[in-house]
Amino acid sequence: MTTKQLFDPPLWMQRRTLALLILKDFNIKTVIDAGCGEVLSIFILIYEIAQGAMLEVLKNGFFDKIAGFDIGIEGVEMDLTFCILDDGCIELAKLASQPNEYDLRFLRESKATVDIYKGSVSEIDERLVNYDGIVSLEVIEHLCPNELLLFPKVTLGAYNPKVMIVSTPNAEFNVHFPNLKYGSKESQFRHYDHKFEWTRLEFNEWANEQALTYGYQVCFSGVGLLKSDDDFGYCTQFGIFLRNDLVGLEYKKNNITIPSSSNPYELSETIHLPFYEVCEAQDDYLFKELEEQFYYLSFEGKSVTEIDNFSANDAMDTTNGNVVVTRMCVQLERIWTKLRVRQLFKSSENLVSFLSKKSNNFEVLEDLSRSDLAVLKKEGFFLMRKEKDCMRTLNEKVWLHYLEKERESDFYIKACFTIEEKCIEDNEIEEEKAFDYFA
Repeated sequence: MTTKQLFDPPLWMQRRTLALLILKDFNIKTVIDAGCGEVLSIFILIYEIAQGAMLEVLKNGFFDKIAGFDIGIEGVEMDLTFCILDDGCIELAKLASQPNEYDLRFLRESKATVDIYKGSVSEIDERLVNYDGIVSLEVIEHLCPNELLLFPKVTLGAYNPKVMIVSTPNAEFNVHFPNLKYGSKESQFRHYDHKFEWTRLEFNEWANEQALTYGYQVCFSGVGLLKSDDDFGYCTQFGIFLRNDLVGLEYKKNNITIPSSSNPYELSETIHLPFYEVCEAQDDYLFKELEEQFYYLSFEGKSVTEIDNFSANDAMDTTNGNVVVTRMCVQLERIWTKLRVRQLFKSSENLVSFLSKKSNNFEVLEDLSRSDLAVLKKEGFFLMRKEKDCMRTLNEKVWLHYLEKERESDFYIKACFTIEEKCIEDNEIEEEKAFDYFA
Protein backbone atom coordinates (compact mmCIF):
# COMPACT_ATOMS: atom_id res chain seq x y z
CA MET A 1 0.00 0.00 0.00
CA THR A 2 1.40 3.42 -0.94
CA THR A 3 0.72 6.94 0.24
CA LYS A 4 -0.74 7.69 -3.19
CA GLN A 5 -3.53 5.21 -2.48
CA LEU A 6 -4.17 6.54 1.01
CA PHE A 7 -4.34 10.31 0.55
CA ASP A 8 -6.20 12.67 -1.72
CA PRO A 9 -4.89 15.30 -2.31
CA PRO A 10 -1.45 13.63 -2.31
CA LEU A 11 0.53 13.88 0.88
CA TRP A 12 3.32 15.93 -0.72
CA MET A 13 0.77 18.55 -1.74
CA GLN A 14 -0.76 18.67 1.72
CA ARG A 15 2.70 19.22 3.23
CA ARG A 16 3.52 22.12 0.96
CA THR A 17 0.14 23.73 1.33
CA LEU A 18 0.25 23.73 5.13
CA ALA A 19 3.81 25.11 5.09
CA LEU A 20 2.88 27.93 2.74
CA LEU A 21 -0.24 28.85 4.71
CA ILE A 22 1.92 29.19 7.81
CA LEU A 23 4.48 31.34 5.97
CA LYS A 24 1.68 33.56 4.73
CA ASP A 25 0.13 33.96 8.19
CA PHE A 26 3.43 35.25 9.53
CA ASN A 27 4.04 37.54 6.54
CA ILE A 28 7.31 35.85 5.63
CA LYS A 29 8.92 37.60 2.65
CA THR A 30 12.29 35.87 2.39
CA VAL A 31 12.47 32.11 2.75
CA ILE A 32 15.01 29.30 2.58
CA ASP A 33 14.00 25.86 1.35
CA ALA A 34 16.54 23.70 3.21
CA GLY A 35 16.72 20.42 1.39
CA CYS A 36 14.70 21.60 -1.60
CA GLY A 37 14.83 18.27 -3.42
CA GLU A 38 11.74 16.72 -1.83
CA VAL A 39 9.48 16.89 -4.84
CA LEU A 40 10.93 20.31 -5.61
CA SER A 41 9.39 22.29 -2.75
CA ILE A 42 11.04 25.41 -4.14
CA PHE A 43 8.84 25.15 -7.21
CA ILE A 44 5.73 25.34 -5.04
CA LEU A 45 7.14 28.39 -3.27
CA ILE A 46 6.99 30.21 -6.59
CA TYR A 47 4.01 28.69 -8.39
CA GLU A 48 0.55 27.90 -7.05
CA ILE A 49 -0.60 24.31 -7.28
CA ALA A 50 -4.26 23.95 -6.36
CA GLN A 51 -6.08 20.64 -6.23
CA GLY A 52 -9.14 19.68 -4.24
CA ALA A 53 -9.13 21.83 -1.10
CA MET A 54 -5.61 23.10 -1.69
CA LEU A 55 -6.59 26.56 -2.90
CA GLU A 56 -4.43 29.01 -1.01
CA VAL A 57 -0.84 28.60 -2.12
CA LEU A 58 0.66 31.87 -3.21
CA LYS A 59 2.48 32.69 -6.37
CA ASN A 60 2.65 36.32 -7.42
CA GLY A 61 4.61 38.62 -5.21
CA PHE A 62 4.32 36.98 -1.81
CA PHE A 63 8.00 36.11 -1.47
CA ASP A 64 10.67 38.67 -2.33
CA LYS A 65 13.60 36.30 -2.09
CA ILE A 66 13.84 32.52 -2.12
CA ALA A 67 16.94 30.39 -1.59
CA GLY A 68 16.85 26.66 -2.13
CA PHE A 69 19.71 24.33 -1.37
CA ASP A 70 20.47 20.65 -1.09
CA ILE A 71 23.52 18.45 -1.32
CA GLY A 72 24.23 16.76 -4.66
CA ILE A 73 24.53 13.00 -4.39
CA GLU A 74 25.87 11.15 -7.36
CA GLY A 75 23.91 8.22 -8.72
CA VAL A 76 20.80 8.55 -6.56
CA GLU A 77 17.52 7.94 -8.35
CA MET A 78 14.70 10.38 -7.78
CA ASP A 79 11.53 8.86 -6.39
CA LEU A 80 8.50 11.16 -6.77
CA THR A 81 7.16 10.25 -3.34
CA PHE A 82 10.35 10.24 -1.27
CA CYS A 83 13.39 11.71 -3.00
CA ILE A 84 16.88 13.00 -2.31
CA LEU A 85 18.19 15.78 -4.47
CA ASP A 86 20.91 14.76 -6.88
CA ASP A 87 22.60 16.95 -9.49
CA GLY A 88 19.80 16.16 -11.93
CA CYS A 89 17.26 17.42 -9.40
CA ILE A 90 19.21 20.66 -9.05
CA GLU A 91 18.82 21.12 -12.79
CA LEU A 92 15.09 20.40 -12.47
CA ALA A 93 14.80 22.96 -9.66
CA LYS A 94 16.55 25.53 -11.84
CA LEU A 95 14.26 24.74 -14.75
CA ALA A 96 11.12 24.87 -12.60
CA SER A 97 12.11 28.29 -11.22
CA GLN A 98 12.50 29.95 -14.61
CA PRO A 99 9.94 32.61 -15.62
CA ASN A 100 7.24 31.15 -17.82
CA GLU A 101 4.44 32.47 -20.02
CA TYR A 102 2.17 32.96 -17.02
CA ASP A 103 4.79 35.12 -15.28
CA LEU A 104 5.05 37.36 -18.31
CA ARG A 105 1.29 37.77 -18.58
CA PHE A 106 0.55 38.26 -14.88
CA LEU A 107 3.51 40.19 -13.54
CA ARG A 108 4.42 40.07 -9.86
CA GLU A 109 4.06 43.35 -8.03
CA SER A 110 7.66 43.47 -6.81
CA LYS A 111 11.14 42.24 -7.56
CA ALA A 112 11.91 38.68 -6.57
CA THR A 113 14.90 36.41 -6.95
CA VAL A 114 15.45 32.69 -6.58
CA ASP A 115 18.92 31.41 -5.69
CA ILE A 116 19.63 27.70 -6.21
CA TYR A 117 22.58 26.38 -4.17
CA LYS A 118 24.37 23.09 -3.84
CA GLY A 119 25.28 22.74 -0.18
CA SER A 120 24.78 20.88 3.08
CA VAL A 121 22.46 21.61 6.02
CA SER A 122 25.44 20.96 8.29
CA GLU A 123 27.38 23.97 6.96
CA ILE A 124 26.80 27.69 7.54
CA ASP A 125 26.78 29.99 4.53
CA GLU A 126 26.69 33.67 5.47
CA ARG A 127 24.57 34.54 2.42
CA LEU A 128 21.60 32.78 4.05
CA VAL A 129 21.76 34.54 7.41
CA ASN A 130 18.67 36.48 8.52
CA TYR A 131 16.10 35.18 6.06
CA ASP A 132 12.60 35.51 7.55
CA GLY A 133 11.69 31.84 7.24
CA ILE A 134 13.06 28.36 6.69
CA VAL A 135 11.14 25.38 5.35
CA SER A 136 12.65 21.90 5.68
CA LEU A 137 10.19 19.23 4.62
CA GLU A 138 11.05 15.54 4.94
CA VAL A 139 14.77 16.26 5.34
CA ILE A 140 15.95 15.54 8.88
CA GLU A 141 15.24 11.80 8.65
CA HIS A 142 17.85 11.62 5.86
CA LEU A 143 20.59 13.14 8.03
CA CYS A 144 23.43 11.21 9.62
CA PRO A 145 23.87 11.69 13.41
CA ASN A 146 26.56 14.38 13.07
CA GLU A 147 24.51 16.25 10.45
CA LEU A 148 21.39 16.06 12.61
CA LEU A 149 23.38 17.48 15.51
CA LEU A 150 24.48 20.46 13.40
CA PHE A 151 21.14 21.04 11.67
CA PRO A 152 19.50 23.18 14.44
CA LYS A 153 22.77 25.05 15.06
CA VAL A 154 22.91 26.06 11.41
CA THR A 155 19.21 26.81 10.90
CA LEU A 156 17.88 28.17 14.21
CA GLY A 157 21.23 29.28 15.56
CA ALA A 158 23.12 30.84 12.65
CA TYR A 159 20.40 31.60 10.09
CA ASN A 160 18.11 32.86 12.85
CA PRO A 161 14.72 32.92 11.07
CA LYS A 162 11.52 34.27 12.55
CA VAL A 163 9.78 31.01 11.62
CA MET A 164 11.10 27.56 10.77
CA ILE A 165 8.89 24.70 9.60
CA VAL A 166 10.18 21.14 9.87
CA SER A 167 8.31 18.02 8.82
CA THR A 168 9.25 14.38 9.25
CA PRO A 169 7.46 11.00 9.10
CA ASN A 170 5.52 9.90 12.15
CA ALA A 171 6.75 6.39 12.91
CA GLU A 172 3.55 5.46 14.77
CA PHE A 173 1.54 5.93 11.59
CA ASN A 174 3.53 3.13 9.95
CA VAL A 175 1.08 0.69 11.49
CA HIS A 176 -1.08 1.54 8.46
CA PHE A 177 1.62 0.20 6.11
CA PRO A 178 1.60 -3.59 6.64
CA ASN A 179 4.71 -4.10 4.53
CA LEU A 180 6.73 -2.02 7.02
CA LYS A 181 5.92 -4.47 9.85
CA TYR A 182 5.87 -1.67 12.41
CA GLY A 183 6.54 -2.80 15.99
CA SER A 184 8.17 -6.06 15.02
CA LYS A 185 11.82 -7.08 14.85
CA GLU A 186 11.56 -6.96 11.05
CA SER A 187 10.21 -3.39 10.97
CA GLN A 188 11.40 -1.16 8.13
CA PHE A 189 11.50 2.55 7.42
CA ARG A 190 9.41 4.14 4.67
CA HIS A 191 12.46 4.87 2.54
CA TYR A 192 15.80 3.11 2.23
CA ASP A 193 17.75 6.34 2.90
CA HIS A 194 15.96 7.17 6.16
CA LYS A 195 18.37 7.09 9.10
CA PHE A 196 15.50 7.13 11.61
CA GLU A 197 11.77 7.66 11.92
CA TRP A 198 10.54 9.25 15.13
CA THR A 199 7.40 8.75 17.15
CA ARG A 200 5.45 11.84 18.11
CA LEU A 201 7.04 11.84 21.56
CA GLU A 202 10.56 11.55 20.14
CA PHE A 203 9.98 14.39 17.67
CA ASN A 204 8.41 16.59 20.36
CA GLU A 205 11.32 16.03 22.72
CA TRP A 206 13.88 16.85 20.00
CA ALA A 207 12.00 19.95 18.84
CA ASN A 208 11.42 21.30 22.35
CA GLU A 209 15.09 20.87 23.18
CA GLN A 210 16.14 22.87 20.12
CA ALA A 211 13.53 25.56 20.79
CA LEU A 212 14.78 26.00 24.36
CA THR A 213 18.41 26.10 23.22
CA TYR A 214 17.99 28.73 20.50
CA GLY A 215 15.22 30.95 21.85
CA TYR A 216 12.08 29.65 20.11
CA GLN A 217 8.64 28.35 20.94
CA VAL A 218 7.42 25.32 19.01
CA CYS A 219 3.94 24.23 17.93
CA PHE A 220 3.03 20.83 16.51
CA SER A 221 0.68 19.84 13.75
CA GLY A 222 0.72 17.58 10.72
CA VAL A 223 -0.98 16.33 7.57
CA GLY A 224 -2.29 12.97 6.44
CA LEU A 225 -5.07 11.50 8.56
CA LEU A 226 -7.06 8.41 7.68
CA LYS A 227 -9.78 9.54 10.07
CA SER A 228 -10.10 12.53 12.35
CA ASP A 229 -9.76 10.49 15.54
CA ASP A 230 -6.81 8.37 14.43
CA ASP A 231 -4.94 7.28 17.58
CA PHE A 232 -1.70 7.09 15.62
CA GLY A 233 -1.66 10.76 14.64
CA TYR A 234 -0.68 12.30 11.33
CA CYS A 235 1.30 10.50 8.68
CA THR A 236 3.62 13.53 8.50
CA GLN A 237 4.28 15.47 11.68
CA PHE A 238 5.14 19.17 11.67
CA GLY A 239 7.13 21.28 14.09
CA ILE A 240 6.64 25.04 13.71
CA PHE A 241 9.38 27.04 15.44
CA LEU A 242 8.43 30.63 16.31
CA ARG A 243 11.19 32.95 17.48
CA ASN A 244 10.50 34.28 20.97
CA ASP A 245 10.30 37.95 19.98
CA LEU A 246 7.63 37.06 17.40
CA VAL A 247 5.29 35.87 20.15
CA GLY A 248 6.01 38.60 22.69
CA LEU A 249 8.73 36.85 24.69
CA GLU A 250 12.26 37.98 25.46
CA TYR A 251 14.74 36.95 22.82
CA LYS A 252 18.53 37.00 22.96
CA LYS A 253 20.32 36.41 19.70
CA ASN A 254 22.59 33.39 19.66
CA ASN A 255 26.31 34.01 19.82
CA ILE A 256 27.26 31.68 17.00
CA THR A 257 30.41 32.74 15.21
CA ILE A 258 29.99 32.97 11.45
CA PRO A 259 33.35 33.24 9.71
CA SER A 260 33.53 36.24 7.41
CA SER A 261 33.38 35.37 3.73
CA SER A 262 32.17 31.91 4.68
CA ASN A 263 30.42 30.76 1.50
CA PRO A 264 30.76 26.97 1.30
CA TYR A 265 27.65 26.56 -0.85
CA GLU A 266 28.00 26.49 -4.61
CA LEU A 267 25.62 28.97 -6.22
CA SER A 268 24.17 27.11 -9.16
CA GLU A 269 21.95 29.86 -10.54
CA THR A 270 20.15 33.10 -9.66
CA ILE A 271 16.78 33.62 -11.32
CA HIS A 272 15.15 37.05 -11.51
CA LEU A 273 11.37 36.92 -11.80
CA PRO A 274 9.64 39.58 -13.93
CA PHE A 275 7.59 42.18 -12.08
CA TYR A 276 5.22 45.07 -12.69
CA GLU A 277 6.91 48.47 -12.77
CA VAL A 278 4.25 50.95 -11.83
CA CYS A 279 4.05 54.26 -13.65
CA GLU A 280 2.77 57.48 -12.14
CA ALA A 281 -1.00 57.06 -12.19
CA GLN A 282 -3.78 59.58 -11.72
CA ASP A 283 -6.07 59.14 -8.73
CA ASP A 284 -9.11 58.71 -10.98
CA TYR A 285 -7.45 55.79 -12.73
CA LEU A 286 -6.54 54.10 -9.43
CA PHE A 287 -10.09 54.47 -8.12
CA LYS A 288 -11.51 53.02 -11.32
CA GLU A 289 -9.18 50.02 -11.01
CA LEU A 290 -10.18 49.50 -7.38
CA GLU A 291 -13.87 49.66 -8.21
CA GLU A 292 -13.44 46.99 -10.85
CA GLN A 293 -11.53 44.75 -8.42
CA PHE A 294 -14.32 45.08 -5.85
CA TYR A 295 -16.82 44.29 -8.59
CA TYR A 296 -14.91 41.12 -9.48
CA LEU A 297 -14.68 40.23 -5.82
CA SER A 298 -18.45 40.14 -5.51
CA PHE A 299 -18.48 37.07 -7.77
CA GLU A 300 -16.20 35.07 -5.50
CA GLY A 301 -18.60 33.94 -2.80
CA LYS A 302 -17.23 30.40 -2.85
CA SER A 303 -13.67 31.50 -2.05
CA VAL A 304 -14.37 33.65 1.01
CA THR A 305 -16.20 33.37 4.31
CA GLU A 306 -19.47 35.26 3.91
CA ILE A 307 -20.10 36.53 7.40
CA ASP A 308 -23.84 36.97 7.00
CA ASN A 309 -24.49 34.12 4.57
CA PHE A 310 -25.37 36.50 1.75
CA SER A 311 -25.18 35.41 -1.86
CA ALA A 312 -22.75 37.26 -4.10
CA ASN A 313 -25.63 39.13 -5.76
CA ASP A 314 -26.45 40.82 -2.44
CA ALA A 315 -23.43 43.06 -3.01
CA MET A 316 -25.10 44.77 -5.96
CA ASP A 317 -28.32 46.50 -6.88
CA THR A 318 -29.02 47.11 -10.55
CA THR A 319 -30.65 50.45 -11.27
CA ASN A 320 -31.08 52.60 -14.35
CA GLY A 321 -30.46 49.80 -16.80
CA ASN A 322 -26.88 48.62 -16.69
CA VAL A 323 -25.64 50.79 -13.82
CA VAL A 324 -24.74 48.69 -10.78
CA VAL A 325 -24.60 50.11 -7.26
CA THR A 326 -22.04 48.18 -5.22
CA ARG A 327 -22.08 48.26 -1.41
CA MET A 328 -19.42 46.11 0.23
CA CYS A 329 -17.29 46.00 3.36
CA VAL A 330 -14.25 43.82 2.71
CA GLN A 331 -11.40 42.81 4.97
CA LEU A 332 -8.19 44.40 3.71
CA GLU A 333 -6.47 41.02 3.57
CA ARG A 334 -9.14 39.81 1.14
CA ILE A 335 -8.83 42.62 -1.41
CA TRP A 336 -5.05 42.36 -1.12
CA THR A 337 -5.22 38.90 -2.68
CA LYS A 338 -6.06 40.64 -5.98
CA LEU A 339 -2.88 40.84 -8.01
CA ARG A 340 -3.93 44.03 -9.79
CA VAL A 341 -4.32 45.80 -6.44
CA ARG A 342 -0.89 44.63 -5.33
CA GLN A 343 0.65 45.72 -8.62
CA LEU A 344 -0.70 49.25 -8.33
CA PHE A 345 -0.07 49.89 -4.64
CA LYS A 346 2.90 47.60 -3.85
CA SER A 347 2.02 47.41 -0.13
CA SER A 348 -1.19 47.26 1.87
CA GLU A 349 0.05 50.28 3.83
CA ASN A 350 0.14 52.30 0.60
CA LEU A 351 -3.42 51.23 -0.20
CA VAL A 352 -4.72 52.22 3.25
CA SER A 353 -2.92 55.55 3.06
CA PHE A 354 -4.30 56.30 -0.39
CA LEU A 355 -7.88 55.50 0.58
CA SER A 356 -7.66 57.32 3.90
CA LYS A 357 -6.66 60.61 2.30
CA LYS A 358 -8.31 60.74 -1.07
CA SER A 359 -11.43 58.60 -1.26
CA ASN A 360 -15.10 59.53 -1.40
CA ASN A 361 -16.41 56.10 -2.37
CA PHE A 362 -14.12 54.13 -0.05
CA GLU A 363 -13.68 54.34 3.71
CA VAL A 364 -11.05 52.54 5.79
CA LEU A 365 -12.45 51.03 9.00
CA GLU A 366 -10.43 49.51 11.82
CA ASP A 367 -11.18 47.22 14.76
CA LEU A 368 -14.76 46.46 13.82
CA SER A 369 -16.79 44.65 16.47
CA ARG A 370 -19.60 42.24 15.73
CA SER A 371 -22.09 44.98 16.54
CA ASP A 372 -20.35 47.26 14.03
CA LEU A 373 -20.67 44.55 11.39
CA ALA A 374 -24.33 44.08 12.27
CA VAL A 375 -24.95 47.80 11.68
CA LEU A 376 -23.26 47.60 8.29
CA LYS A 377 -25.47 44.65 7.43
CA LYS A 378 -28.58 46.62 8.29
CA GLU A 379 -27.31 49.43 6.07
CA GLY A 380 -27.20 46.98 3.16
CA PHE A 381 -23.46 46.33 2.93
CA PHE A 382 -22.19 42.97 1.74
CA LEU A 383 -19.57 41.77 4.26
CA MET A 384 -16.61 39.66 3.17
CA ARG A 385 -13.51 38.47 4.94
CA LYS A 386 -10.89 35.86 4.35
CA GLU A 387 -10.84 32.54 6.09
CA LYS A 388 -7.55 31.44 7.64
CA ASP A 389 -7.63 27.70 7.25
CA CYS A 390 -4.46 26.69 9.08
CA MET A 391 -5.42 28.59 12.24
CA ARG A 392 -7.93 25.88 13.03
CA THR A 393 -5.15 23.32 12.97
CA LEU A 394 -2.54 25.21 14.95
CA ASN A 395 -4.25 26.29 18.14
CA GLU A 396 -1.39 26.33 20.64
CA LYS A 397 -1.08 29.31 22.97
CA VAL A 398 1.95 30.90 21.32
CA TRP A 399 0.30 30.70 17.91
CA LEU A 400 -2.90 32.26 19.19
CA HIS A 401 -0.90 34.99 20.93
CA TYR A 402 0.52 36.09 17.60
CA LEU A 403 -2.76 35.82 15.74
CA GLU A 404 -4.68 37.73 18.40
CA LYS A 405 -2.10 40.50 18.19
CA GLU A 406 -2.47 40.51 14.41
CA ARG A 407 -6.27 40.71 14.58
CA GLU A 408 -6.08 43.84 16.72
CA SER A 409 -5.04 45.83 13.66
CA ASP A 410 -7.48 44.30 11.14
CA PHE A 411 -8.69 46.78 8.56
CA TYR A 412 -11.87 46.70 6.52
CA ILE A 413 -12.58 48.75 3.42
CA LYS A 414 -16.11 50.05 3.07
CA ALA A 415 -17.00 50.65 -0.56
CA CYS A 416 -20.05 52.25 -2.10
CA PHE A 417 -19.95 53.17 -5.79
CA THR A 418 -21.69 52.75 -9.12
CA ILE A 419 -20.24 50.98 -12.09
CA GLU A 420 -21.52 50.45 -15.61
CA GLU A 421 -22.00 46.72 -15.98
CA LYS A 422 -21.83 46.89 -19.76
CA CYS A 423 -18.20 48.06 -19.66
CA ILE A 424 -17.08 44.84 -18.00
CA GLU A 425 -17.45 41.96 -20.41
CA ASP A 426 -18.23 38.46 -19.18
CA ASN A 427 -14.96 37.12 -20.54
CA GLU A 428 -13.07 39.74 -18.50
CA ILE A 429 -14.80 38.48 -15.36
CA GLU A 430 -13.87 34.90 -16.17
CA GLU A 431 -10.29 35.93 -16.91
CA GLU A 432 -10.10 37.79 -13.61
CA LYS A 433 -11.41 34.74 -11.72
CA ALA A 434 -8.80 32.58 -13.39
CA PHE A 435 -6.26 35.31 -12.75
CA ASP A 436 -6.88 35.21 -9.01
CA TYR A 437 -7.00 31.43 -8.93
CA PHE A 438 -3.25 31.57 -9.45
CA ALA A 439 -2.57 34.85 -7.65
